Amino acid sequence: MPKRISDKLAKESSSNKLNQAIPLLADLLHQDDNVKEAFLCREDAVQIFKLRDEGQHFCAYRNMQMMLADQPRPWTVPDLQAAIERAWDKGFNSHGRIETGGIVGTRKHVGTSEAHFSEPPPTLQTDRVHITAKPPIFLQRPRHSLNIIGLEHSRNGKRSLIVFDPGYQPPSSVYQFLSRERQRPPSTRHLTAYRRNHRYLKRYSNFETLTRLDIPKGDD
Repeated sequence: MPKRISDKLAKESSSNKLNQAIPLLADLLHQDDNVKEAFLCREDAVQIFKLRDEGQHFCAYRNMQMMLADQPRPWTVPDLQAAIERAWDKGFNSHGRIETGGIVGTRKHVGTSEAHFSEPPPTLQTDRVHITAKPPIFLQRPRHSLNIIGLEHSRNGKRSLIVFDPGYQPPSSVYQFLSRERQRPPSTRHLTAYRRNHRYLKRYSNFETLTRLDIPKGDD
């Protein structure tokens, strides 16, 4: 991995993280008259996306960071690489080392077998939009991965997944509103960036999903 990339990953700040995205999306879904009903994951879920110039190699790590965003310590990409290799040392999914030849300090792709996470019961709701206490779901499709943060039922009978896709920056109006750089909230048209419908999903013949085991806070 080039040193400029490894340095950037090791020292990343909060510039590629958005808090309060779930409550905002809940508001936008509620405003959209085409939405019959929607369910979202826990409201403290954090949207994390790639840094400028980091390339397309670290989406799985970004998804893992979103899985672990409730932990007291932040997890950088190098932290995750080291933790995965420690798990291999202990015999967990050790074939991963054979398949990859090791991942520390590299841009090699990893997938669902290298990530963890948990599912508590539902909490807050409005008449059509429900915010639950469930964590996001890691979705691996060929050559890319996403975090599923919700499910939407439209009045026309169609369904869409609501996702955080670490391969894309959030819409500028969403980022600026949540970063308090603008006061005017984004419009419902920006929900498109978070929706993945049947047309998108049917492009792929197989998927893997993963939910997190209940991890004590601060545990490696």
